[in-house]
Amino acid sequence: MNEAFWEKYPKAAKIRCIEMKARAQERIARETRGLDYDQLFAYFREASNQFWRDLGHVYPEASPTPMAVKEPTPPNKPAKLPYFS
Repeated sequence: MNEAFWEKYPKAAKIRCIEMKARAQERIARETRGLDYDQLFAYFREASNQFWRDLGHVYPEASPTPMAVKEPTPPNKPAKLPYFS
């Protein structure tokens, strides 16, 4: 970005995207540590619903192609995902 951009959008210069992303990842990791698949799915579904409520909209339940579909955990797979433990 050049100097003219930052003059036009001075508040944007104060946003630290990488730091915000890292803090969000840390918070999500802390809040989801130890959750099983169903709990993790519910966590992100609620986060998505909250996002839409914050925008003043309703979660698009009737979306023709959902972003995530809950599939049953296969019987031969562990209930907890190892990278979230």
